[in-house]
Amino acid sequence: MGPTRHSNVLTEPQRELVGAHLWLVDLHLRKMVSGIDQPGGRRERGDLYQEGCLGLLDAARRYDPAGNIPFAAFALPRIRSAVSRALWDGSAMIRVPRRLRKNDPGAEGARKVPRVVPLEHDPADARRSADVPASAGADRAAHETIGERLRVRFTQAVSRAVEQESRGPARRGDRRRLMERLAAERCLVPREDFQTSLREIARQMGASIATVVKADQRLRGRVEEALRDDPQFQRLREAARAHPLGVDAPIDDALHCELSELLERRFMATFHNVPADQRGRMVTRLVESCGRSVGEFIRVLYRSLPREQQDVLLFETRALAG
Repeated sequence: MGPTRHSNVLTEPQRELVGAHLWLVDLHLRKMVSGIDQPGGRRERGDLYQEGCLGLLDAARRYDPAGNIPFAAFALPRIRSAVSRALWDGSAMIRVPRRLRKNDPGAEGARKVPRVVPLEHDPADARRSADVPASAGADRAAHETIGERLRVRFTQAVSRAVEQESRGPARRGDRRRLMERLAAERCLVPREDFQTSLREIARQMGASIATVVKADQRLRGRVEEALRDDPQFQRLREAARAHPLGVDAPIDDALHCELSELLERRFMATFHNVPADQRGRMVTRLVESCGRSVGEFIRVLYRSLPREQQDVLLFETRALAG
């Protein structure tokens, strides 16, 4: 029997993913680890590079292409996590950047897990969160937070933008790779000082700076348009601004139901605009996505019809079946 998705043995497509994305490990070390390329850091760099590769291997095992998320965007957090564990556990003698520790209230040398800033972070949300006692958010761990959901919606918007900008005719055969790099090294990196410069991406890709700048502008335009048209994203931002905990506030049952209803209303509004001859395909996609067979779904609908309509449909299906 072949290897399972989470087995230790990589499949051929998984090995190809790892081989094509080793540059992500090097990128993370250059951008996120201070002093690693200085004299004397070569041994430590090798250790951390191995840790990052382990994170990349784990990402390849867990990656599901059906999730419509670029592999680079999926792998970077796992590489970051693997390298961070090595740093904080003292497995590498490299000084952590001071900007990650400057607010640490503990004693000198005490460990501190770096804070993850959600994408689309609003500084006002952070100020409100800092003024709330820790006891007020005691149940946060049991629920998905607004910031976590915002990150998911943002990542999905970036993924769709990459897919849209990678379609169609292009002068460059590596257009998709360029879009994936812009997404992974710029759009999905919340801090500007950690983002790879457009000039550096152009140099590494062998492209003109004008081409990369235009591609970056198109990609960001797509993302902004998608987020403006995303009712969940907009409602989540409103909820974060109104809650004392800001983006750290948990998504309670009431907000969860409201978010689901927003998507349902948006879907039904757009579904009515789908051409009549395409609706059947969309219904089939719906049934397959929810895990039920098309036959079971049709049986339930058929039973709900009046007897006269059942007879008419039976006659029509027999005629079509010949």
